[in-house]
Amino acid sequence: HDSDADVGGNTSHADDRLSAVAADFPQSDLKSNALGAKRRLESVGKTMPLEGKTLDGRGFDLAKAKGRIVLIHYWATWADPCKPDLATIKSLQAKFGGQGFSPVGVNLDTNATDAIEFVRQEKLSWPQLYDQGGLDGSLAANLGVLTLPTMILVGKDGRVINRSVNAGELEA
Repeated sequence: HDSDADVGGNTSHADDRLSAVAADFPQSDLKSNALGAKRRLESVGKTMPLEGKTLDGRGFDLAKAKGRIVLIHYWATWADPCKPDLATIKSLQAKFGGQGFSPVGVNLDTNATDAIEFVRQEKLSWPQLYDQGGLDGSLAANLGVLTLPTMILVGKDGRVINRSVNAGELEA
């Protein structure tokens, strides 16, 4: 997963284009996705709002995770490139959970049953945010997530450290 594949590696050009798309399509989903992607591009060093319901019906709010290093993993059962990341995250949680590492999944399946079954089968023990809209839902649109997997690393101070981390970087 190329860390800047969704913007072709040129973030300032991407920022300009995303602003233009948002202006040109004010009434469409394109606008919210473009503004979300712009928000994600500009997120390093800033706090990031992320809240919602988990697959098991609990509330989750990233703001309450201050003091922990949080890895946000956007994924879906149908996106095969996400699956090796889940094994890496499981291993990192076992190794560093006691030191403040907390993964949180953002599942973008359109069918909750698929996600619940997969989480059970793979024994994923960390919170899994879910909203039935998939890639078109608010959890994806808020940060313009268009490609899976997308991972964001948030520091103990609640600020984004890396807006597009990959599993290889996490293992290092």
